[in-house]
Amino acid sequence: MKTLVIFTPTSKAQSEGKRNFRDTINKKVGEGYAIASTEYAQIKPGWNVIVQDIEMKRQAKGRLVELKQLPEAEKTDTGMWRYDVCMEHLVETDGYDFIPIPMSQKAQRYRGILII
Repeated sequence: MKTLVIFTPTSKAQSEGKRNFRDTINKKVGEGYAIASTEYAQIKPGWNVIVQDIEMKRQAKGRLVELKQLPEAEKTDTGMWRYDVCMEHLVETDGYDFIPIPMSQKAQRYRGILII
C-alpha cells in the first residue's frame, strides 16, 4: 500500500500563517494542499499517511480518511485544486524517518506532499 506524506514546515507556519505540525496533528486535518488530478486519482482512503515537520524533525503516522476539495476560489494560480487532507489515528512517533525525494517528485514536494 502506498503512503501519502504531507509536510508542515515550521517556517511556513510562522511566515505564512499556515497550520503548524502540532495543530495539524490535533485537528487531524492538513489544510489546503495542491494536488494534481493525476495524483488525486491515485490517492485512496485508508492509505497510510505521514505528517512531517522536516525542520523540527518531527513526524506522526496515521490513516487517510479523505481528500476534501476546497472551493474553486482556492485553486492555485495554475488551476490546480487544493484539498484538505483528513486523517485519523495520528500518533506522533519517537523517531524521524528521512524520506529521500526522487528528482521526478520535486514538484510534489514543493507543494507539500509526496506519494511513496
